[in-house]
Amino acid sequence: RVGDAVRSENDACPRARFGEPVLKPPAPFNPGQPFVQREADRLAVWHPVASGGILGWVRIDHSLRTIGEIRAQIRKSSLIAVVLSILASTTVLLAFLNRPMRAIRRATVFAQKLDELRGNRIPVDRTTIEIEQLGDALNEASARLLDSEERLDHLAHHDPLTNLPNRLLFLDRLNQAISQAQRAKNPVALLFLDLDRFKVINDTLGHIIGDQLLKEAGHRLSSIVRDGDTFARLGGDEFNIILTYMSHAQDAATVAQKLLDLLSQPFVVEGNELFITASIGITLFPTDGVEAQTLLKNADAAMYRAKEQGGNQYQFYSPIMTIKAHERLAMETGLRHALARSEFAMYYQPQVDLRTGEIVGMEALIRWLHPTGGIIPPADFIPLAEQTGMIVPIGEWVLRTACAQNKAWQSAGFPPMRVAVNLSSRQLREKGLGELVGRALGETGLEPRFLDLELTESLIIPNAEPTIETLRDIRAMGVQIAIDDFGTGHSYLNYLKHFPVDKLKIDTSFIRNIVTDPSDAAIASAVILLAHNLGLKVIAEGVETEEQMAFLRKNRCDQIQGCFYSPAVPGEAMTQFLREGRPFFPHIADSHLG
Repeated sequence: RVGDAVRSENDACPRARFGEPVLKPPAPFNPGQPFVQREADRLAVWHPVASGGILGWVRIDHSLRTIGEIRAQIRKSSLIAVVLSILASTTVLLAFLNRPMRAIRRATVFAQKLDELRGNRIPVDRTTIEIEQLGDALNEASARLLDSEERLDHLAHHDPLTNLPNRLLFLDRLNQAISQAQRAKNPVALLFLDLDRFKVINDTLGHIIGDQLLKEAGHRLSSIVRDGDTFARLGGDEFNIILTYMSHAQDAATVAQKLLDLLSQPFVVEGNELFITASIGITLFPTDGVEAQTLLKNADAAMYRAKEQGGNQYQFYSPIMTIKAHERLAMETGLRHALARSEFAMYYQPQVDLRTGEIVGMEALIRWLHPTGGIIPPADFIPLAEQTGMIVPIGEWVLRTACAQNKAWQSAGFPPMRVAVNLSSRQLREKGLGELVGRALGETGLEPRFLDLELTESLIIPNAEPTIETLRDIRAMGVQIAIDDFGTGHSYLNYLKHFPVDKLKIDTSFIRNIVTDPSDAAIASAVILLAHNLGLKVIAEGVETEEQMAFLRKNRCDQIQGCFYSPAVPGEAMTQFLREGRPFFPHIADSHLG
């Protein structure tokens, strides 16, 4: 801190102003001339003053690092480094860097001259104005630091995007809530909320829209949190809520449902109507744990369980979820080695033309032949592969393997047919997908007209120009594009016409009860009519009964696949199936349509 004191040489009892300690300049010195004195890591500037015949001194005193360091930082034109050296401050956050420090610029002019300092003191020639400017600059800088303290503290404890409490403040409040609950014998609930499908929106429409969506979601969700509770953003698309002073566990469920209801309404961001849902995990203190980290792990495990159940729901923690979390970690470890260990296999399911009964295509479906876990279906490991990024090399392997298998069938003399390969959202966002498809076709010798690429309906979102451009490039090769699981998500039907699409696939969930549920029947019929009006073909998935097949044929569905004809089988088994002369199903061909 800059301080000043006056001492009179004629005063046997020195007096200090403003409560400062009495300061005495060292001898020898020239009473009529100011000088600068270096005392280890401190700088003292002595300025003579005279009033009423009494001679005294003003001492401007401040902590320094080293004079050489000041000079080096001046040479680097690093203003903030000069601030740090002169003020010896311990922490200056990023936000402080943006605050203009004109006063310090004045101080650096004087600081440059300090490099000439040798020994304990140096006379100041010509004028004392520079000393006064240094004092003013240091005082002004100190004042600005004090003025910024509250803002710096806020930035240190709040998320800069949403202005919600960050991880540091959240953990502090969680520990406080636990301590208070222990004394009051009250339960505490911790909610872990993770947005579903946010990465698709963020990567497809861009981070600017993604950030704005996070801000609006955070603002909307925080509106229902009580004053005594905490709503925080720990990072990414994850939010956490601390609920205190609850009567019973159902209070947490009520809040969770309100959060889901708030998200059910669309968001409009930069003219885009966006739909998002969330998966929420709930854990309770002291029932599920008494330490903050334990509760966080439990809430995270419960959230993953909600995601596994399809999302858009909440789940309370149970001990079995901890076991599941360890299993998930083990699966992730195994997944990272599975490709190198050749543990993946391709299965194929026929797609049959309802008019001719002919097999016109195969959907390629990956299976993980786990050394101890047996055959693991894609639904159990593909989401994990998406999260870890392993889906990219796995997807490349699937594409090459499926193309090679289809070419092998053609080379063996079987009737040409298409092979359909699923694309994940992560793959579609990867740069160079078109080049990858081209290489796979070129290296295997498969003509593009015998390859379909399937993507989920969730990727049909507004302003997805990069996605559309990629699909157009791939389609220009001769590859066809299909929308999988159509009808299961929020349908942007007005954007469907802009997508380079050739086929729609009706999801199994609508086919299952198509004969007994009028709503499912109406949806299936409407999708078929919509697709045909747009010039698209329709494939129905999950056909298991003759009644389902008859309904679809009556409503002019183009193709079907499902266990009614054949389950998905390994490539060798499908080769044997074709070799036995069963590429046709004449008993289901519709001779009355024409």
